[in-house]
Amino acid sequence: MKSGTTMSDRAKAFLSQLGNPSQCPDPRSFGFDGSNPYYNLLYSVAKELQPDFVVELGTCTGGSTSHLAAGTNCKVISIDIEIRPDARERLLAFDNIELIQGDTQDPALVAEIVKHGLIDLLFIDTDHTAEQVTAELALFGPLVRSGGLILFDDIRINPGMSAWWDSLEENKLELPDMHWTGFGVVFR
Repeated sequence: MKSGTTMSDRAKAFLSQLGNPSQCPDPRSFGFDGSNPYYNLLYSVAKELQPDFVVELGTCTGGSTSHLAAGTNCKVISIDIEIRPDARERLLAFDNIELIQGDTQDPALVAEIVKHGLIDLLFIDTDHTAEQVTAELALFGPLVRSGGLILFDDIRINPGMSAWWDSLEENKLELPDMHWTGFGVVFR
């Protein structure tokens, strides 16, 4: 948090409740190591929030997807421009995950997501450029219900992402200890 700013009540409650996330006990989850403690945060947020619908933008190896799915019984849709075969295979252990291969900037894909209802928890972790995350937030942000959360990985991975995060005018919280490249939360 920048000097001179105040933390919102939701941010204070979030830190009080989830500032020290539980380790995911589900043996089907994978990918956690000391460099990415945010995986346990994803699990803890999903468990605590008890969402009806979770969307992840950026499947990659599927580790974060597995932690989100382990924390809830609801549908977790994970979207990536290319779903890796090893991720697809490992995520078959979860019956609440749907993988979609597609462009997160495609309005037709967003129209398909809308059919599932409002999003309770949105996790954005794709291309790590300000342009990409701006477009994704513009398309998917309005689908997040009031009271929902938007989580961002890699908000400090490069100068463009840092500038984007610093200029984002939302009720937000930065959690620098969750990942060496930064992690952020936006409260809706």
